[in-house]
Amino acid sequence: MKDNVSGKNVTIVSVCLITLLTLMGCGNSPFEKNNLPKENVEFPSTYEKEIERVTFHTQLVVPEEFDQDMLMKTTARKKIPDMDKVKKHFEEKIQGQTVKEKFDDPPEKKGDPPYYHILTEEGTSFSVSDSIRFSTGNGHFFKGVLLYDDNGNLPEEYSEAREVPGFSEDKAWKIVEEELSAIGYEIEGERRSIALPHTFSEEKEYWLSQNGENDGTAYKGEWTEEDDGWYFFMRQNLQGLPVYSQYVYLDNTDIDTPLRFLCSRRGVEEMHIDYYFDFQEGEERTYLLPFEKIAEAVAERNNELLTESEYEVSKAVLCQFVPQKDKDYKVTPAWIIDVIETNEEGVYPFTMIVNAVTGEEIIR
Repeated sequence: MKDNVSGKNVTIVSVCLITLLTLMGCGNSPFEKNNLPKENVEFPSTYEKEIERVTFHTQLVVPEEFDQDMLMKTTARKKIPDMDKVKKHFEEKIQGQTVKEKFDDPPEKKGDPPYYHILTEEGTSFSVSDSIRFSTGNGHFFKGVLLYDDNGNLPEEYSEAREVPGFSEDKAWKIVEEELSAIGYEIEGERRSIALPHTFSEEKEYWLSQNGENDGTAYKGEWTEEDDGWYFFMRQNLQGLPVYSQYVYLDNTDIDTPLRFLCSRRGVEEMHIDYYFDFQEGEERTYLLPFEKIAEAVAERNNELLTESEYEVSKAVLCQFVPQKDKDYKVTPAWIIDVIETNEEGVYPFTMIVNAVTGEEIIR
């Protein structure tokens, strides 16, 4: 076992100890000797246990529709946009606009995609390389009314309006799907939506400007029915589990969702596509460890640190994790685990990633 602890915030002492333990190479995974039967396991909705300095008051997040019989060993490859198709599509959308800025750069090194970017005087911009970014001038105003909290999520008030009169969520999503199809994408996965009636956006913009949260550079003022919109947040789904990538921030936050789309009655106003994968399933089944074994691994990693810290495990999300390895990626079921470290210096939340098959920590 590699005795490392990954996290956003850990104490200097913990970091030093982690480095020391890694160099010492102490121990192997406690589950290398496991001879557990290869069978499906049940996961509780919560897990409560105390193991020395580690306390589990843990919410387990497992999709209701998840079927372990679907788990097969899988590889992934990051989808690279069809540059010619994407350029042609978005250049048609900016016809009649005045180009203010343009870059058409060759690949930085062999195997990399080129980089293409356009910004118009009217505020429309798009960039394409190994990802796609698109925003209209109106998309700029929408961004101005989306105020994320300190955790990178849109507050509850953004979820209060669950419909837009005369412009349904399904209708908006169909527009997005047509746009995606035009550039060679067919995206499936977990989808969350935020309704943005124009009345809400206008009121929110005014409130933000009065409270110093909008500096006026993205102030629309008058919003009409044409500005009714929906904001979609998506993650890919593989074998019934959400897909997380090594290069996408692991907190399940709105602002870091790899696939985001904003659609108004006019059409798609904003598009963000990053770390989208094509998957290749094998024929060999994958079996998961009981969560109790995962908890033992988490406890051992933290208890072996020579500190006085106490740890609380608050949440564990079962997902498919895609670490990078050259051009091909080996996908593994994993637990994204939220831990809170408490000591005399303060409180430090961090995240661990634990292989759901072997119990080993995945080091990013």
